[in-house]
Amino acid sequence: MLTNLKFTLFVLFSILSISSFSQNITLSAEIDTNAILIGDHFNMKITLSQPSNIKIDFPLFTDTIPSSVEILSASKIDTVVANGILNLKQNLVLTSFDSGPHEIFPLDFVIHIDTITDTIRTRQMFYQVFTIPPDTAVQDIKDIKPPFEAPISFREYLPYILVGLGIIFLIIAIWWFIKKRKKNEPIIRIIQKPKEPAHLIAFRELDELKDKKLWQQGKIKEYHTELTEIIRKYIEFRFNVMALEQTSDEILSTFRNSNLCEAQNLQLLNQIFFLADLVKFA
Repeated sequence: MLTNLKFTLFVLFSILSISSFSQNITLSAEIDTNAILIGDHFNMKITLSQPSNIKIDFPLFTDTIPSSVEILSASKIDTVVANGILNLKQNLVLTSFDSGPHEIFPLDFVIHIDTITDTIRTRQMFYQVFTIPPDTAVQDIKDIKPPFEAPISFREYLPYILVGLGIIFLIIAIWWFIKKRKKNEPIIRIIQKPKEPAHLIAFRELDELKDKKLWQQGKIKEYHTELTEIIRKYIEFRFNVMALEQTSDEILSTFRNSNLCEAQNLQLLNQIFFLADLVKFA
């Protein structure tokens, strides 16, 4: 119980420092059908919900939608503001004259939050274009159909897939070994826990970070880099997790698959890493 309390206080202390960047943005793009006849029309509906105090740029669809799709028309962006939330909607009328399966790649929307710029994307969309079936009333003499080629099954592909994965794994292992040798690091690192409790080290380093006043000097990236480094060291020393060598998603996945912390603490930690990554990779 005491450990959970310490962890909660630590996470709350960290998240308060970056709460001003918290935003609530939802984006979706959907087509109303995934199968059309060649030349038929179908619709793409785009919905964006965002705080009214930030700016999000819609993409230039003629540059992002593939050439197999033709944009027949695009409605004006419908805007509704309610309780500080800006709801935007736009509808595109599309068609395609290329038969077969097609994909509409994710659409990029650019976020501007103060001096920070980032991108959110829609999901991929897939559809099939079918040709118009022939008129069965016409009784033409047809040539003999060529031999039917059966599609290759997954079982036939499987050996090649396994060999390819094995080669990729071997290349990664060799690269990892060479990287460690160049840095004179051990191939397998063993966590050396300090004698001082992890939470005391973390609180002391947070106080030192606060005294540097990086945030006030406009050094936002440096601030978040040091903040996440403190969090990673705390997690590694406290929970014996290789946090210094893992990505934010890997650390969160480790916690989700274990009982190391409560769901509320995990949600707070997820917000810290998300906002820190948003700043560092802007």
